[in-house]
Amino acid sequence: MNLFQELCRRNVIRVGAVYAASSWLLLQVAELVIENTSAPSWVMPLFMLAAAVGFPVVIIAAWMVELTPNGLRLVKNVDPADSISSMTGRQLMRGFIMILSMAVVLYLTDRFRDETWFSPKAENTEFENTGLGEQNE
Repeated sequence: MNLFQELCRRNVIRVGAVYAASSWLLLQVAELVIENTSAPSWVMPLFMLAAAVGFPVVIIAAWMVELTPNGLRLVKNVDPADSISSMTGRQLMRGFIMILSMAVVLYLTDRFRDETWFSPKAENTEFENTGLGEQNE
């Protein structure tokens, strides 16, 4: 068995994808919260550093540990016949899809959110500033 197949069997790639997506989503939420509070400027880089340092830790843990019905066990102590890594992989993919859908919703709301949706006067000012409002005089 080559390395890539072993990484897939142990769900290391899926764990890495879920961690990366959830870290990105949490950083986006943290950035939104930090913008609207009086947090110091060093808070966001600290969150980014924690996410970057946590990634190798999570990957190593995913390589060494397997989730079983009896809890977390070292991979070397789990019989391959009793392994439920395929079921765990499906659960990881469901989590990944949920996190990505939340990220898409966050992206779309940030992208299409505009103050003019809440202020009809802003649309009138844009119309008047173009000079089109002066033609009726």
